[in-house]
Formats: sequence, C-alpha cells, structure tokens
Amino acid sequence: MTERLKLVQGDTLPTLIYTLTDAQTGAVVDLTGASVRLLLRPSGSAAAPASLAGILMDDPPGALGRVMIPLAASLATPGAFEGELEVTFPEGGVQTVYDLQHLYIRAAL
Repeated sequence: MTERLKLVQGDTLPTLIYTLTDAQTGAVVDLTGASVRLLLRPSGSAAAPASLAGILMDDPPGALGRVMIPLAASLATPGAFEGELEVTFPEGGVQTVYDLQHLYIRAAL
C-alpha cells in the first residue's frame, strides 16, 4: 500500500518531488525534453482529473529523471485524492507511472 501524503487546505508547500525510474532495471528515466503532469481527482471518483504541471529538475533539465510538482489552488478542496504521473516524451509517446499517488487534504482551521 502506498503512503498517503497529508496536506492542509490552502497550503502551497511542500513541493512534491519525484524521481522516475524504470520498473524493470531500476535505471533513472531520462526526461530531457519531456513534459510531466500529475493528474489528480477525488479518490474513487470518475470525475475528470485536475492537472498539475511538473517542472523538470537538474542540468540539463530531466536528465536525472527528477521532476517537481508545485502545489496549486486545485488542492483547495478538503478530502482524499488519488493521482497519477503522466509523462509525454519529445517524440510524442505517453507513459503513465503505474502506482497511484494518494493525498489527503484536511480543512484549514
């Protein structure tokens, strides 16, 4: 079971940082020129997900497979959420990270 990230409504930190690796080899995935986004929706919902754009890290950007996802206003609603990381490579191929990301946002006081 994946650990659930716990956040408070209205927070814009922490920035989520992921390092993408190949499930077969464990090697870092070269994200140079790719775009990454976190698709997020309420847990168990069939609603269209919100999209949070990722920012490639390192020099050159993406070479070490690291991406940061800044938190945004789309996380303003309290509740349980599930998300998936989707990578679009420069040649147009799309790959989604299999494991779901789990977030819980509690109401601010």
